[in-house]
Amino acid sequence: MTATFAGEALLGGPVVLQVPAEPTMARVVRLAASSLAAMTSMDLDDIEDVKIVVSEVMAALIEHGDGPDITIRFEVGADRLAVAGFTAAQSFEVDSAELALSATVMAAIAAEHAIQHADGQLLIVATYIASAADHTDH
Repeated sequence: MTATFAGEALLGGPVVLQVPAEPTMARVVRLAASSLAAMTSMDLDDIEDVKIVVSEVMAALIEHGDGPDITIRFEVGADRLAVAGFTAAQSFEVDSAELALSATVMAAIAAEHAIQHADGQLLIVATYIASAADHTDH
């Protein structure tokens, strides 16, 4: 499972983190995301938005997954950061109110996002584009 986007890559490959499926690990993932976002053309407001998107990805994976760990894959472009997170999820409630809230937040901030469940895996993908490159209003 990979996150892809059009645009020039800044790194030769993705950055992949595997963390325990615990709420305290969201801080580690946000720190990694903000450090990677700082490598792009993103300003401080963009980096704060990236941290919100990553928080929603982590919260949804922790709340709706049942695996012992979460894998997060970042791909960095000149003006964007794509994050794909996945974990085991044998049972999955598509109509969950908490999941709907996460999806709404991601839709408001990220340029693209998707939530998928297949083959016992929950996958959440979001791409954030720097506000200078994204001509929509956040």
